[in-house]
Amino acid sequence: MKRDVSYCRPRLVLAAIALMLFAGTAAPLMLYAEDDRPGLSKILREKSQDLKEDRFLLEISPCYYKYKTDAGDWLNTGLFFKANVAPAWEIGIGSDFLSYQSPDFGLSDIYAGAKWKFYAASDWTMALSGYVLFPTGDKAFREPGMEPTLTLLVSRTLGAWEIGLSVGSTYAADEQDDPNYLDLEIGIEVDYTPDAKNSFSVFSSGYGPDQRIDGSSRFLVGTSYTRTLTDHQSLGIMLMKGLSGRGMDWSSVLTYSFTF
Repeated sequence: MKRDVSYCRPRLVLAAIALMLFAGTAAPLMLYAEDDRPGLSKILREKSQDLKEDRFLLEISPCYYKYKTDAGDWLNTGLFFKANVAPAWEIGIGSDFLSYQSPDFGLSDIYAGAKWKFYAASDWTMALSGYVLFPTGDKAFREPGMEPTLTLLVSRTLGAWEIGLSVGSTYAADEQDDPNYLDLEIGIEVDYTPDAKNSFSVFSSGYGPDQRIDGSSRFLVGTSYTRTLTDHQSLGIMLMKGLSGRGMDWSSVLTYSFTF
């Protein structure tokens, strides 16, 4: 395996999901070169707060991924769309989308789900995030099966600082046709926003055990900077370093965000 959200708008989201699912299933199964999950990093780093004034978010994220083994470097252009469909509810759909790892080029799997903010008082916010990964990608970029993820998100705001913690689990599919298994996923992030234009963060996340790689776990650390360009646009850069014996060595991600 290669990788260790107006009331009528939800119809558009469902249509987009159906279209992407159809595109994925039209492709012919080969195992990923490594067992990393870049999409999981986005889920673990998701904020427990709602979208602010805007109802919709679209992100485009070109990514470069280098492995510690002799697996070829992986490049992808991720897409993520999120919609605020009710005061405490968001739905989202995303994918690493266009992927290239020599000699393969094609579509990656799709993940889709929702987030429910069930508690907000004083400086504390708590939410549940549930996503399902669908094995719809092309031959070289497809997971062995569907993988649901459930995550608890907790954050506290202290002036310009925000501390976030995520704890969750994925019912991971096994590529050898063995029964699926549950893992443990943890993420922690500290954000600093000194003004309306700039935001900095440091974070760490990981998951384990990984039944497919003899029970090994995966951990990473990272940092990011986001520059707000306009009221609806921002540009960010993120750097990550893998701390495990295999899987990701380091990765860089450039993200353009548009809210509307």
